Amino acid sequence: MPSTSGLPSWDSLQSDSDDGHWPENPVTPPPEPAAAPAPPKPSRRLLWAAIVLPLLTGVGGYLLGTSGSTPEDPPQKDKFAGTAVATLAESWLPDLGACLTARDPGGPMLDNGRVEAVTCQAGDVHVYFETFGTQQAFDDTRRYREQISRTSAGAMAPGPRTGPVSGVAGTYFEYVVDKTCGVFWGRAGALSDLRLETDCTAINGDWTVLRDLWARYS
Repeated sequence: MPSTSGLPSWDSLQSDSDDGHWPENPVTPPPEPAAAPAPPKPSRRLLWAAIVLPLLTGVGGYLLGTSGSTPEDPPQKDKFAGTAVATLAESWLPDLGACLTARDPGGPMLDNGRVEAVTCQAGDVHVYFETFGTQQAFDDTRRYREQISRTSAGAMAPGPRTGPVSGVAGTYFEYVVDKTCGVFWGRAGALSDLRLETDCTAINGDWTVLRDLWARYS
């Protein structure tokens, strides 16, 4: 029976197909390729790996928690010799890198009442240790960041929080300045504080990355 579909019949085309397979349809165009799916947002695990994993694999060149890995004299210890922030920095020392004091070229400035300042790197996070000369100067910088914290999207409300490692109580809050996300922690009764800062895009708005880092060492 002749074909009534408007398409060539198998019999009429078989002679042109040496291998006996139906040739490419000359009437129907090939389907459009499917649009590529949107790339997924990075998971919390990936963010942790990108920011904190370089720290865990060792700014000091070793894995945390491995037997015999902690050096007796961490390489950055000299930067804190004789300072009031030495106690605050003690648990961080094995995994800090590129520390600079106010005496070093390119180091932090002693301004706004600061009498000590040391900046370091922990993975992709900047770690700041600072001491103020008076209670007024310390309260001023704390209030400044605390006010910012109350209007920072996703930030935890300011309040008391105890360091899981040190067991010492202090004031904790999170803040955003321009494109920088940060954590502030000052131990109770001291004029020193610790700040963690990184580019907000690096953590994709996930404060857990900075919170976990603070909890691991504070």
